[in-house]
Amino acid sequence: MEELKLDIKNTIHSQYENFIEQYVNKEDYLYTISVAYALFAKEEPNMFRMLFMTELAGNRTIDEVTSSSWNIETIEAIIKQYNINETDAKKLYIDVRFYTHGMATQICNKSIILNEDEIRELILNAINKFIE
Repeated sequence: MEELKLDIKNTIHSQYENFIEQYVNKEDYLYTISVAYALFAKEEPNMFRMLFMTELAGNRTIDEVTSSSWNIETIEAIIKQYNINETDAKKLYIDVRFYTHGMATQICNKSIILNEDEIRELILNAINKFIE
């Protein structure tokens, strides 16, 4: 059973990566990856739940999140784009990540209905507030 769960997780994760690649612009990495995350929740709610809202997601500390190889690239892009130090970049990343995850969980559970433009505006507003 554990092997089957791992196969399912890997398959869904591959679908997620393919979806994300359609939206990510590394010149504006934090914003575009956040939008892509929320849109994945909207367009693929069942896969989103499996990857990010079940025990398949695993558990990590904030330090483990910010030091994960797949998040380091985003944090490095934040440092460059916003001209801030690594500590502030990690804080910004975490703030935006948790904000976006909250929105995405509401979207995938259909407790809020947002179109793509509204998603983009909310995330952009949040980033701007967090960097003030």
